[in-house]
Amino acid sequence: MTMKALVTAGHSSRGLRPVTAGTPTQLVPLANEPLLHHSLREIAAAGVTDVGVVTGPDGGAVHRSLGDGHRFGVRITYLHQPMRRGLAHAVIDARGWLGDDDFLLHPGHTVSHGALPALVEDFRAGRADALVMVDAGGDGPVDLDALSRLGSMEPGPPGAAPRVLDPAEGPGGPGAGTMTGLCVFTPAVHQAVSALRPSWRRTLEFTDALLWLGEHGYEVRGHTARGYCGDASRPEGLLACNRYLLSGRRTLIEGTVDEATHISGPVVVAPGADVTRCRITGPVVIGHNAVVADSVIGPDVSIGPDCVVQDASVHGTVLFDGAWVSGVHGLRDSVLGRDARVVRRPERTDGHQLVLGDRATARLSA
Repeated sequence: MTMKALVTAGHSSRGLRPVTAGTPTQLVPLANEPLLHHSLREIAAAGVTDVGVVTGPDGGAVHRSLGDGHRFGVRITYLHQPMRRGLAHAVIDARGWLGDDDFLLHPGHTVSHGALPALVEDFRAGRADALVMVDAGGDGPVDLDALSRLGSMEPGPPGAAPRVLDPAEGPGGPGAGTMTGLCVFTPAVHQAVSALRPSWRRTLEFTDALLWLGEHGYEVRGHTARGYCGDASRPEGLLACNRYLLSGRRTLIEGTVDEATHISGPVVVAPGADVTRCRITGPVVIGHNAVVADSVIGPDVSIGPDCVVQDASVHGTVLFDGAWVSGVHGLRDSVLGRDARVVRRPERTDGHQLVLGDRATARLSA
């Protein structure tokens, strides 16, 4: 039977603001390549080639990045969703395109490698009405009582109430549950989402759709992830996904690296990049036309195209296109958005000077 894939790429995760203020989460660079590129290749590896991509206000950026999908081995149909309404609404909005085919639901912020082929194979072997990939808990029937909590809450600070998450943002932080957001469905799910009523948050909760299926006699099963599966909707998750994707790289030097630079481990230097007087410990990728000088870089660093890093030490960090780091040592586990700048103050000071966007987080050593 034909299987399709529905990928959500319409709206930025709240957890990555302000880094994604002008960029859909699904286009953030991981190992210097947009997240969605990794996802589409993984979908193709699972044998699913007919892909619907749900876009929002930044649909043009997504379309320019993905094209018709040919280079990833898939065929893309773009489905516009004008308002952020979550996974259940994405399924409703895509009903005409999905038809009566089975389909893989892929939240665009989820990064997997080697996990989707096993999920699809398991579904085709047993064809449960909903096969939900989880990162723990084992295969078999889903505990519907537990399901009502998974992916909907994460613990708050000590003494505070749990924070309710938007289902479109995935499972949240530690203790928030084990759902990865990746599911395969038969057309029975259309009955479930059409029966939903908005929650107190005025959205249709996707976990309620899974509960509806179980309560109405449909088979809902769990599938333990085989391979890597991560959530890039928050800085910590984005960095973890970046580390994993970097770990598979091999050394490829296409740009300019001078004799004073020492390289160890897998390092990729793209054409047009210029590296001088550095010590680089892979895995590291350096993008097109980047300039890196007099610095200590790595491991686990992605430096995007047109970035400048000079007189700095950078570890475990992702720099989006055009970011600039100068005179700063000990930058680690950070995410710098497009054209962001981190520079040393010209005068000595005992404090810190920060310029942060809305809802930004700064973590400083004491």
